Amino acid sequence: MSKPTISEELFERFCKENKIPLSRIEVSTIPGKKEPDYEIATSLGTVLVEVKQFDPNPEELRLQKQLEDRGWTDAFGGEPGAKVRLKIQSAAKQLKSRGVGSVPSMVVLYNNVPISRRGTDPYEIKTAMYGIEKLDLSIASNTSEVSVKDRSFGPKRKMTPRSNTSISAIAALYNGLEQQLSMCVFHNVYATVPLSIELFQGEKIKHYAIADKVPGQFQEWEEIGG
Repeated sequence: MSKPTISEELFERFCKENKIPLSRIEVSTIPGKKEPDYEIATSLGTVLVEVKQFDPNPEELRLQKQLEDRGWTDAFGGEPGAKVRLKIQSAAKQLKSRGVGSVPSMVVLYNNVPISRRGTDPYEIKTAMYGIEKLDLSIASNTSEVSVKDRSFGPKRKMTPRSNTSISAIAALYNGLEQQLSMCVFHNVYATVPLSIELFQGEKIKHYAIADKVPGQFQEWEEIGG
């Protein structure tokens, strides 16, 4: 078995601290067959888990060195949700191969990039799952006045009624002050098998679902089961 990544070690510690029964899934001996990382088996049911880690790329390493050397960095950014979308695409293959349509599954994300919270920020996860937010504008023909007609999700969504329905939730693992671990679980409204919050509980776990659409407003995360 390969050496666990930082994110896997932290996830294992998190589950131990929260008394979550976790077992490692052995790597498949079948060439090309992918398996998820973990299985959580409780008296209420089973959850499959794939852990994904964001590591710094060369640009982020350069910015981190700038921060250490001079106390500030050049401006940086990127497309919202882009990094998360890649992890969802990769994890979906592993989760789908084992438990599609039978048990809930969860992708756990951990950000190992000190310079940025991108990847585990709730907004990043929201736009990766449901699309980049957009404004629908209306122009009055008589005055050419522009007004906002609606606020909604736009392109580049990974979660739809026909896409990635094998993923029940995306979770973000955070390593805070004094190495205190916590997790936010963001549920997929389109999941074939939804994740029951009773299957994944702990003092440092919070669950969220996307709010119902209200005309003229963006949909935000709402805590559930709190």
